[in-house]
Amino acid sequence: MTSIANTVDSLYVIKKLIFERNAFTFAQPLAAIDNNFNNGHGRIHKPIVQLEEKWGNGDPESDELACRSTGSSNDRSPSCATTEERLRQTHGWR
Repeated sequence: MTSIANTVDSLYVIKKLIFERNAFTFAQPLAAIDNNFNNGHGRIHKPIVQLEEKWGNGDPESDELACRSTGSSNDRSPSCATTEERLRQTHGWR
């Protein structure tokens, strides 16, 4: 089993590097992981480790992913409460 930090960081990498920045396809990092970033897959590792906004550093976007992926917005932890309030303001949620 992985920790929440690893899960959130992985989701953040997928969101940022695959969907937003189009740095590579979804299949490319999967192949790189299967090959432990060897056999020509080393170029994929660099942007992943250089992505700075990892969970636990106070980044609102990572905090939001953590709250959404764990369903923790009801636990009233500071980061989830802040995220929940931001979502209410941004999207008019109640």
